[in-house]
Amino acid sequence: MTSTILVAVISGIVAVTGIVLSSYATVRTIRIQNELEMRRQQASGRDAIEEVMAQYKNPLLRSAIDLHGRIYSIMKVDFVKRHLKSDDKEWRDYAKASTLFRIAEFFGWIEILRQGVQFLDLGDQGRSRELATLLQRISLAFANTHQFPNAAFRLFRDEQRAIGELVIETLPSDQRGYQCMGYARFVGRLELDPAFARWFTRLGDEMDLMIDPLPGYMDRLTNVHDELISLLEFLDPGGIRYPTADQARNGTQELR
Repeated sequence: MTSTILVAVISGIVAVTGIVLSSYATVRTIRIQNELEMRRQQASGRDAIEEVMAQYKNPLLRSAIDLHGRIYSIMKVDFVKRHLKSDDKEWRDYAKASTLFRIAEFFGWIEILRQGVQFLDLGDQGRSRELATLLQRISLAFANTHQFPNAAFRLFRDEQRAIGELVIETLPSDQRGYQCMGYARFVGRLELDPAFARWFTRLGDEMDLMIDPLPGYMDRLTNVHDELISLLEFLDPGGIRYPTADQARNGTQELR
């Protein structure tokens, strides 16, 4: 082999090697860029989820505390005696309207969270499943006619969603997301809007029967009370964000 041919062969090997190395570097660069983009998208998704949860988790927690507190007052304190049996019509009206509002607001925030975070995704599949399970158990407690055939406050799943949808309002145009209507607006709709009020008529009538309940009539509320405690423990372990949540769990504070 002449020196000219040898030089040509070596040059060819060098060129091919350069091309291979260049191609490898290019492929590796593309792979790294794709991985970085995927991580960026995942991080962006987690940020979006955290933003939604930060916006809606605390209102859901507050509404759970309020609903738990009312049920606790009905079951354990003297709410029925002081309000539902009162000679003062204003007290009786308050007892009904505020109880109905707390139920509606709770389901409203569940529906908002459902719409804001698809499949209730918390960025952690384990926690997402746990939250979904807790909410499902509360939903089942309201809908269960097998275990509580004659108990007050039966709401089937679609009724729960409908009640939640009724109290959802879109935030002003300069903000994103949704909110639940306030108590004053809720009472106004209850008094003036028959199409709105019909979803709550039976529940209000059932409250009258709590004054002298038949056996088993309050069993559903007992179950809902216990399931709400589990939700409070999940959303606010140890009552860090809302000390009243921990007090409500322990039954050491009357929440009217």
